[in-house]
Amino acid sequence: MKVKDIVVRALFFAGRDDVANIVESKGQHTSESTEVLKTMLYCFNAVQDELARNYFSLITVEKMSATSGIFYFEDFTLNPVRIISVKANGADVRYTLYPKSIVCDARSVEITYEYSPDKLGLDGECAFTENQASIKMLAAGAASEYCLINGEVSQAEALENIYRQEIDKIRRNKLSAVKFPPRRWV
Repeated sequence: MKVKDIVVRALFFAGRDDVANIVESKGQHTSESTEVLKTMLYCFNAVQDELARNYFSLITVEKMSATSGIFYFEDFTLNPVRIISVKANGADVRYTLYPKSIVCDARSVEITYEYSPDKLGLDGECAFTENQASIKMLAAGAASEYCLINGEVSQAEALENIYRQEIDKIRRNKLSAVKFPPRRWV
């Protein structure tokens, strides 16, 4: 999903059709429209981060090497939020977490971790796929944040409800996809 598509929809949700039309048509921005767009991008990035941290984890596996056995978080490709596992040669490795690093006895490891997405610009690609988070969800969340920043509380609440309903819908769909075998009594 393109960030531009999500932001345009969020601008329409927030009642800023004028700025949405400028973005869609690649027209000339005014100082006001530039500020609105900058604020909406900030809101989008906040919502994307919230979803990744609280609702729909983004997980990756990264192979790393260090001669000292110290793996600094700043050297990770993405921004780690939670370490799930550390393996060396396919076997779990004991590790110790520190504020800025992971320390283990292995020199070459495979680290599985949850991450928070990078801050994106208008031309970026959303960290979520359409199956993980819908455009409607992201746009409603960003528009709600935008309206709250601008003091439009009732509109922010209405958009927040749409955002929460979309989250619940995707979470229900994931739960309904889980199949439990029938109980058999002897």
